[in-house]
Amino acid sequence: AYLLTPGIAEKQKAKYGVYPNNWKETLRGCVSDRPLLWGGRTQIKRRLLNSQARGNWQPALSPQRAFVPPGTVYSFGKNLPKDKLLLPDSNNDDLETFRQLNYGKLLWGKIK
Repeated sequence: AYLLTPGIAEKQKAKYGVYPNNWKETLRGCVSDRPLLWGGRTQIKRRLLNSQARGNWQPALSPQRAFVPPGTVYSFGKNLPKDKLLLPDSNNDDLETFRQLNYGKLLWGKIK
């Protein structure tokens, strides 16, 4: 399967995977060139130079790891996963929005 549109990674204890947990049993391999993307906005207090004290709140960019880039390739065994979209297992409103925006679309092919 070839990822056509951006997918949303699955969060597990402060790390993000490029495939859903429920694919583990059927997935033979995965190739992804996921860079560390910056762009999430946050507020932080930086340490002052040569001190343990912290300064004022400042805007900062945080890494965006919850993203799987288009072009990620998945190889499955004889059985395919039940879920055909690359979205985490959850039923919240955000995921419904991502479904409507066609996130996580995969192009499926079969090697003979």
